[in-house]
Amino acid sequence: MKTVFLTTAVFTLSLALTGAEVRLLADRSDPGPVTGIAVQEGRIFASGGLGEPLQELDGTGAVRRAWGRKFIADKHGLRSSGGYLYATDIGNHQVFKMTPDGEVVMTLGEKGVPGCDETHFNKPTDVAVAPDGDIYVTDGYGNRRVACFGPDGRFKFAWGKEGSGPGEFKNPHNIVIGSDNRVYVADRDNRRLQIFDRKGVLLEIRPDAGQLFGLDTDGERLFLTVARPEWHGLVVTALDGTVLASVGGKGKKEGEFDVPHSVAFDRGRNCLWIGEVNNRRLQKVQLPETSK
Repeated sequence: MKTVFLTTAVFTLSLALTGAEVRLLADRSDPGPVTGIAVQEGRIFASGGLGEPLQELDGTGAVRRAWGRKFIADKHGLRSSGGYLYATDIGNHQVFKMTPDGEVVMTLGEKGVPGCDETHFNKPTDVAVAPDGDIYVTDGYGNRRVACFGPDGRFKFAWGKEGSGPGEFKNPHNIVIGSDNRVYVADRDNRRLQIFDRKGVLLEIRPDAGQLFGLDTDGERLFLTVARPEWHGLVVTALDGTVLASVGGKGKKEGEFDVPHSVAFDRGRNCLWIGEVNNRRLQKVQLPETSK
């Protein structure tokens, strides 16, 4: 296991995302905090409503439709993989796999019952799906672990506990799997990124990164949304931790952020969608044409 320090480079704004354009999106009806964002075959989805927690958006950010109130108590993470959406519910302690049209096809966790075993979560925060279909859940606000399930939803194993030591967590908040088959976990309140193999063996720690909220990857790069007292924004790194660019600032203006809670890479549009909690909005970061 190695440790790579990102403290200075991550927040050096001279590494601006050259050529990127940041745009505020249209006002949404029912504009709650945007805690999750996902792109599925060009369709944009957000965990963002108050009345209906899940929203499908058009390219301007306007809401096309909304749903989820009947089964989600308190929305959080949202991911897309293999033609499905995966939503986490920190109110009911559940994870839902659904079609893009909102049909629930798999539910993990017992509704309204927190726990820390094979069939229960305690406020799960996010989901990553491996190429072989294994489902990794950061579990989360209540528990401090990562749990792995097979494609059929059967529990396989879990790792992690409360703490600041190697492999321990203080709010494992977002999770992705890179093209290197490594599991990247945003350990938010420990202010670091922890990296594991698919079995949960710790490989690397990148400390002093600020509060890491959102995490996504295009396979070769990591996109991280970060909050520090003096700076909130987006950081782009290579998988090895090399910092490539950043954009942000704390505030309400275009290109500034206030708790950028979620990020999703949109390959078709070559952009990033960033959801904010305190500003209750979405921003679109159009990447330069040379970006992959």
